[in-house]
Amino acid sequence: MKVVAHLDPVVLEGELLRRIEELKEREGKTAPVLVVVPTARLVGHVQRRMAKKFGAVLGVEVTHFHGLAEHVLEQAGEDLKPASSRILTELLRRCIEDSPDGSRLRQFVARRPGAASSLMSTIRDLREAGVDPADFNHLTPPSLDLPRLYDHYCTRIGELAQEGLTDEAGYIAAATRKASRKPGAVFLYGAYELIGVHLDLLRKLEPVTALLPFDPTGNSPAGAYAERFARKFLVGEGEVPEAAHPRDGTSLAGINLASLYVEDGRPPGLPVDHVTLDDFQGAAQEVAWAVRRA
Repeated sequence: MKVVAHLDPVVLEGELLRRIEELKEREGKTAPVLVVVPTARLVGHVQRRMAKKFGAVLGVEVTHFHGLAEHVLEQAGEDLKPASSRILTELLRRCIEDSPDGSRLRQFVARRPGAASSLMSTIRDLREAGVDPADFNHLTPPSLDLPRLYDHYCTRIGELAQEGLTDEAGYIAAATRKASRKPGAVFLYGAYELIGVHLDLLRKLEPVTALLPFDPTGNSPAGAYAERFARKFLVGEGEVPEAAHPRDGTSLAGINLASLYVEDGRPPGLPVDHVTLDDFQGAAQEVAWAVRRA
């Protein structure tokens, strides 16, 4: 996966738009482009930014991971839907009830009815990280009940999928099995939600260009986690992240961003007219301010 990086999200956004523009000039106005972002809110933001820059653009689809999975499964004719949290928690409760009478986990949940919801969060994290039940069982002490519960839950959710329902991880995994590379460019914009099942889906669409917020020179602690993640899981062996550069001087805070988390750093001051402070007391004032600025 090709990684393009810069600490400044405004610079990254400009880089994304520039690459889309150059691709359209090179391959034609209808050349297909897929932009994957983490959230529905960011989908709307990127669409607005493209409308502001291009006015109208053909062949560009902006979606999040769930939307991408939904599109893949619809194209494949798969009738699969994510189950509600209530259904999944009830499924987990039944898995717990299937545990032996002497199970400490079963006794714990029996005394604390709300514990099943907390356990559901742990199971969800394991599933979305793409953890295989056999590997989890191998890496944990035999005395723990959680690996057996996780294995049982994965089996039961697989059976539920035969009836057309699954959890979010199962939904993404089903799309990954059906996904294939299509013509056109694929971009990932945004660092969060890069969990195991999402990465597996992205890799089926390779080549992918990922635009991520960190300092590719490694000289700033800001974005250090994103940098370590990218170098370990995204950047190919022998490759290095490419640095994005502001083409028109537009940036959020310029070189000052590199001073984030540097306790003894002394960044230069910002221009006087570069920072505004707005204070709101309630939603009505916030809406009124937004309307005035629109």
